Amino acid sequence: MPSFAYLDGGSASVLLGGVLAIFAGIAVFARMIWHKIRHPFGGGASDADADANDEDVHLTDDSEDTDSVPSVDQA
Repeated sequence: MPSFAYLDGGSASVLLGGVLAIFAGIAVFARMIWHKIRHPFGGGASDADADANDEDVHLTDDSEDTDSVPSVDQA
């Protein structure tokens, strides 16, 4: 008996999305495992990388700027 099944564009995009989601999940899982394996052996950022990251961060004290928060008057 012949089968009358077919895949339209919607079915194909769902299948493609599922396959891509599986690959993305595997990639994230592998990266997490790699970091867990690498961390005990000193696999963190090197001192040069940490110094470079410290120079990029510019913290400012915005505690004096209270005018940016609107006040709510309760009647």
